[in-house]
Amino acid sequence: VVCLPLLLIPGAIALVSLWWTTWLNQRAFRFDAMCEHASPEEMRALVSARRPALYGAGAISALLAHVPVVNFIVPAWSGLLFVHVCLSALRRQRQGG
Repeated sequence: VVCLPLLLIPGAIALVSLWWTTWLNQRAFRFDAMCEHASPEEMRALVSARRPALYGAGAISALLAHVPVVNFIVPAWSGLLFVHVCLSALRRQRQGG
């Protein structure tokens, strides 16, 4: 019922879907990537410092999730992407750079 007015705006449902998937991807995958490697303080600092990169990775994953056939491998690829982005940022943060 809440989303019905969005049907009156061309393309609004697609944009809302992409935004929502982007937000969910970066929230879930960043936690999964860092939960065993970073302390809560390190996670908060890393997220606040690297928020644009995390949203960018989430947006790429969201766009690829809407491509037929490719969407079968996107969850695994997204997990690897976030592990790479988050753990390399954590390493740089711990090295002081």
